[in-house]
Amino acid sequence: MVIKKVIERSLAYGKKYGILLDRKRLEERLISNNLIEIKEIDNFLKKAKIELGLYGRKQEKIYKEKMGLAKNLANKLSIFRSILFIGVSGSVASEYPKSKDDIDIFIICKKNSLWVTRAGVMAYVWFMKIPHRKRGKKGKRNEFCFNLWLDENELKMPKGKQDLKNAMDAILVKVLINRENIWERFWGENKWIGKYLALSYKKNKKLNVKDGNEGSVFLKLINLLFFWGQYWYMKKRITNEIVDINKAFFHPTLQI
Repeated sequence: MVIKKVIERSLAYGKKYGILLDRKRLEERLISNNLIEIKEIDNFLKKAKIELGLYGRKQEKIYKEKMGLAKNLANKLSIFRSILFIGVSGSVASEYPKSKDDIDIFIICKKNSLWVTRAGVMAYVWFMKIPHRKRGKKGKRNEFCFNLWLDENELKMPKGKQDLKNAMDAILVKVLINRENIWERFWGENKWIGKYLALSYKKNKKLNVKDGNEGSVFLKLINLLFFWGQYWYMKKRITNEIVDINKAFFHPTLQI
């Protein structure tokens, strides 16, 4: 039976990360390249003796605490008009973080402004003494980890990253700031997610939204200078990270 295999696979994937999914989160994270009706899920769960998790108050408290800190950060960073999107990814976005976990932040910038914006954000974070993960060091409890940056120029994930792990991470991202319909455009550019999570992709995908303007040539040149300055500083330390003019993935696995 197809539905049986789909549900068992989805629950097994959660257990791989120490998560026993409840009914709501099972539907959200259903691993299937075909659309499955909600009624099919409910009917099967009623007949089959499958153990589902319970989302406890302790877990909810940890999640809400970390999301509260992330929302406060997003409010502060909203002064940067070149930031189109701020989201929470990783373990916090999964809604099952551990108390000791840091908070992964995903940022999308306006065209040709990623590296200018990143320089400004990191200077601001340092000046305001906002706790954040330092390069080469393990993240500490409630520190912010700015591990994924995208430029509006390139919203589609690289082919090598178009897998189940990254599809799941994308589905789970918690949106804090979304300007100029950039998140809707992200979904439009990453249709491959539907090959892994058809039900969630259909529910999340909005109508395709037209791209913005081309951006200024002057800003493009300035951004290029900022890119090379930061790139040469990081070059010797780069291992599995992906860094270019339109993106920066500072985590060995994307975790978006």
